[in-house]
Amino acid sequence: MPPTAGRVKCMAALAYGKLKLSVQDKERLVVECCSGKTSFRDLTNEEADRVIDELKRRAGQVPTRPLERDRRRVRQLAEAGAVATLVTPAQRERLAQLTRDCLEAGVSSPYLAGVTHRACGRPSPHTSHEAEKAIEALKAVLVRACAGELPLPKEPA
Repeated sequence: MPPTAGRVKCMAALAYGKLKLSVQDKERLVVECCSGKTSFRDLTNEEADRVIDELKRRAGQVPTRPLERDRRRVRQLAEAGAVATLVTPAQRERLAQLTRDCLEAGVSSPYLAGVTHRACGRPSPHTSHEAEKAIEALKAVLVRACAGELPLPKEPA
């Protein structure tokens, strides 16, 4: 199965935009990561993730792939600094700001807790991937609350 369009765009943006690789350099990189293949479109999704990780390393960025199923392996990678698994301070601040904005717009605290839980599968996000999901969910709630599309709690009489 070929990689998704998002993965191909990400690889192209990193390779040609950030790193300014030539076509030959790009092909060498793909061969290093996935022997026998030279094009982004020939890769599988898993191989594309490996290429994205390598491109991010070369660009000086920390790979931010979601957690793998093998938690022990992920823990080892995180301890080695190979994969960013924790919520970043910027993401924490963004989550806090969105929560404050939603509360000011009249959304109840239990409703927000439920939105976060549904977005990341736990009461609060543990990984940067989960934090991004929670941020997007809270942004959607804020937009709907400002548009008057959410049932807001009634004020006590």
